Amino acid sequence: IDATKLTGEKRNYIIDGDFTQWPEGTSFTAPSSSTYGPALWETMHSAGELVYDLKQTVDAPTVAESNYNSTHCMHIDITTAETAVGASEYFAMQYYMTGVDYKGIHGQQATMSFWHKHTKTGTYSVVLRNSANNRIYVFEYTQTSTDTWENHTETITMDSAGTWLFTEADKGMRIIFPVFAGSSFQVAAGSSWGTTNAISSTNQVAGADSASNNFKLSQVCFCLGSTATFTSPPIATVKDQVSYYVEREGGDINSERIGTAVCESASIMNCPIHYRKKRVAPTCSASASASSYNVIGKHTEALTSMSFLLIGTMSCLCRVDIATSMTAGDAVEVYSPTAADYLLYDARH
Repeated sequence: IDATKLTGEKRNYIIDGDFTQWPEGTSFTAPSSSTYGPALWETMHSAGELVYDLKQTVDAPTVAESNYNSTHCMHIDITTAETAVGASEYFAMQYYMTGVDYKGIHGQQATMSFWHKHTKTGTYSVVLRNSANNRIYVFEYTQTSTDTWENHTETITMDSAGTWLFTEADKGMRIIFPVFAGSSFQVAAGSSWGTTNAISSTNQVAGADSASNNFKLSQVCFCLGSTATFTSPPIATVKDQVSYYVEREGGDINSERIGTAVCESASIMNCPIHYRKKRVAPTCSASASASSYNVIGKHTEALTSMSFLLIGTMSCLCRVDIATSMTAGDAVEVYSPTAADYLLYDARH
């Protein structure tokens, strides 16, 4: 017997809607725009007074409330208020659904469900957009009681007009949760798709107008059909799903081995790096300066530079330099000396 047929469980088109995976850390102080906190959720904001922290917090709806036992939520903690929202100012979190995933719900009825816990009560909104930002759907939800977990469910007939992209390399759909947006980026919520490049509805509250405000989301799901019940696969599956977009190597323990390098010359060595299959060739980077890493062979040396070459969807070549002369052909091990250092392979949109 297939138990999912008994429970009505459906595929959740949001990867890690439970906010378990934060590959670059679980707390960000005053992050810049285009910062990823949760693995696949990105900040987007314009200049202004606003300062905030983005973090994973132990807070979630109870099992009695949601019928699912979550531990964490995505938490935006306002530390400097945006007291006067200008026409072109905005702040939101966005999620990219890749083209192949989005294709499964395109032109069909779908339902979105999520739990929200905001300090400021009133009307909030969610915006769905295509990659060209010229097909827009806006719906509203209400925070009735301050700092209380509440659920919203919205059934939508997905767009069948305009240009939508359906490949792994494409942004299929952007899902935007605004904290606030100025009048230049607002449009009236409705039951049909429009063309205005919006970030919120015209009724959106100024959710960052006090340094005491919090904005929390939990158990986000997007399902095909007229109902949505939050589900999350086993954590091993979630990690595999996330690693298709972004993967961290290291950053867990001291002296974590990165790989084996072979000296090309007296001061240059090449270290082949292998990672899980990525959506596209990733951007490869180190979380700290090259001098934080060591090579251990005949003797221990700190690196002077590090670069990434021949980057593919499953591997790359890490080229490292040291100051002390080695011998061409020598083999050495490359280590991250502290638990804070890691390499990041980033194939997110």
